[in-house]
Amino acid sequence: MRKVLLITWGLTLFMLLEPLVAQDGEKFDCLDCHKDIRSGKFVHEAAQKSCIACHKVTPVNNPELPHTKDTLSLNRHLCLSCHDFKISDENMHSPVKKERCTYCHNPHSSPNKFLLREPQADLCSKCHKKVLPSTYLVRHRPATNDCGKCHAVHGSDKESYINVEVPDLCFSCHPDVKRQVNSEYVHPPAEEDCLDCHDPHSSVNPHLLTAYFPDDIYTYFTPIKFELCWQCHDRSEVFGDESGFRTILGKNLHRVHVMRKKGRVCTICHSPHGSNEPRLIKEFVPFGKNGWAIPLRFTETKKGGKCAPACHESRSYTR
Repeated sequence: MRKVLLITWGLTLFMLLEPLVAQDGEKFDCLDCHKDIRSGKFVHEAAQKSCIACHKVTPVNNPELPHTKDTLSLNRHLCLSCHDFKISDENMHSPVKKERCTYCHNPHSSPNKFLLREPQADLCSKCHKKVLPSTYLVRHRPATNDCGKCHAVHGSDKESYINVEVPDLCFSCHPDVKRQVNSEYVHPPAEEDCLDCHDPHSSVNPHLLTAYFPDDIYTYFTPIKFELCWQCHDRSEVFGDESGFRTILGKNLHRVHVMRKKGRVCTICHSPHGSNEPRLIKEFVPFGKNGWAIPLRFTETKKGGKCAPACHESRSYTR
């Protein structure tokens, strides 16, 4: 049975590769008229083998019009005869569901991989205009050249057609963050949803943040510079009399460190993702332009804590 099928397929392929014959018996090739149809760097395999694999062509006895115009229009069902996408109609990307494969793909050849009509990010941005606004200078690299790295472009049962659920999707490129999130103490947004703090495509803020946070370790303090943190943390509590980071006399040590001309940003001492130290305290503090890392050696006590030599000599506080 298998041998019969192979012979049948071979004969069919042979017939498809044969030149077309007009009514007067004259042979002609599609490329006689459609000269540039295979000129792209990437050529559709079907276009290499035979035009009539996809098109219904009726040759006529007219040198100006060697075939009639009743050629078969391309649609999703024709494409699916070779390309099997196991996706339900409910979870299909709109162009696929509307049978507009050729809106994104050139059915013959293209300079772009996957026969795309344009580079992928340019093509996607035609419909998804808000993903990469021209005024946003901070852009996620996959969003600028490979949307398919994060999204199943034809469709999936996941939200926004992502390939893998967040945060595992993010961890596939950011193993250092995964390592931090697997620490003993984890910042809840980092564990639950990276998108609480980061935009996955583009942002006006450093590190694709959804709100502003300084990109340096020192900054002149203004409340708006820590807008990202105030989305979850109460500013009056952090800098107020009820803060856990205060002395027995009521001096708020967050204010001492942050609210000054050369204020320290939160991430000098705290990890935004996770840490093996309580209060998400970092094990090392960055210092200088040469990438130095000074051990913080923070120790928490029942009524306070202690920092060993790092930015300053060893100091402790009791509340």
